[in-house]
Amino acid sequence: MPKGYPKDGKLNKAWFKKGHETSLEVRAKISKATKGKPKSEETRRKMTIANRRRAKLGIGHYFQKGNQLRKGLVPWNKGLTKETDIRVAKAAKDMEGEKNGMWRGGISSERDLLSRKEARWREVVFKKGNYICRKCNKKGCTLNAHHKKCWSKYPELRFKVSNGLILCEGCHKRLHRRYGHDVSEEQLCEFLK
Repeated sequence: MPKGYPKDGKLNKAWFKKGHETSLEVRAKISKATKGKPKSEETRRKMTIANRRRAKLGIGHYFQKGNQLRKGLVPWNKGLTKETDIRVAKAAKDMEGEKNGMWRGGISSERDLLSRKEARWREVVFKKGNYICRKCNKKGCTLNAHHKKCWSKYPELRFKVSNGLILCEGCHKRLHRRYGHDVSEEQLCEFLK
């Protein structure tokens, strides 16, 4: 009996339909059942041919090589803007505000402001400490600006330069491994000795 036929030899009309799209659920079951099982040489050859065909047509993940589009393939929306194309305008409108999957209740502008303030604060702390780790006196390595008093418990001291000190990345990790996220002033003094 040829490979792929039911064992009883009877073909069921629903058993196989050429050109019929299988559901994602069925595909997942088939994938789970065949995962890790060795494939025959013939099957591997057929997969290679199909993958090459997909690559030529620009279908699926074969369309991209790394983060760049394959040479000669132009994305459908290249050069189009919200003002010049209705489809792009509709796609952009469908992704605005609460409709966007990354929406977190309108806090992004506050978060952006805090990150800019913190970047300025870090730079001032680094300049004040001459870019030297307070624990091991290393210079020229990756540095972190540490808050002496906890960021979450003392929001009024978040951007005070006096509340910051420089630690190299290794010392900063050791500090938090030893004392956890909320480090008291006594623990910090003990660590810096």
